[in-house]
Amino acid sequence: MVKPAKSVIRNLEKEKVAVATLLSHLGEIQASPDAGETDEALITDMIEGETDFFDALDQAAAFIALDEAHVAGIESMIEKLQGRATRKKARIELTRTAILNAMETAEQEKYEGAVATISAGKKPVSLMVIDESLIPSEFFTIPETPPPALDKRALLAKLKERTEAIEKAVKAAAALPDDERAAAFAKIAADNPTIPGAELSNGGLKLSMRFK
Repeated sequence: MVKPAKSVIRNLEKEKVAVATLLSHLGEIQASPDAGETDEALITDMIEGETDFFDALDQAAAFIALDEAHVAGIESMIEKLQGRATRKKARIELTRTAILNAMETAEQEKYEGAVATISAGKKPVSLMVIDESLIPSEFFTIPETPPPALDKRALLAKLKERTEAIEKAVKAAAALPDDERAAAFAKIAADNPTIPGAELSNGGLKLSMRFK
């Protein structure tokens, strides 16, 4: 087991609670109907055994590594099967055309065979556009104007810019004398108005994993 690189003060009581919670969640996740195949013996050993906090993290990471390997294999198989399906569809159409040509050559309209009943009927007429620029305007439709789309990237950038400006201005205002500070804070609010309907989230924690 590889311990954390940085020297930290460990709170064993909190780690014990974290281990119990993590293992409980892992058991629920692995036992879920959506989890697919699971190693029930491994899950039972994990939950019932005396597991160190970092051992539990290693085991959880191992579950992710295994599932990611399965996902890669499944996606590769799906891609191969989709390619086979595309080729099969093309072969079906070629075979249908060959049968139709044979029926037409033999002047046969219908055949009731052992595998299928085959009929060669007339195809409905279809539209052929020779030169679209010559078609009268009455046969054209004007598309509806799409509703405006929110530019989330620009909005996020503006909110971040506003927050950074406020933090910088507040730090500068905090160093001012008491009689000037109130006016400085009022100016900060005036210079950086809120954007109605949107604000920045607290961010929270983000998990990153690099498998060895």
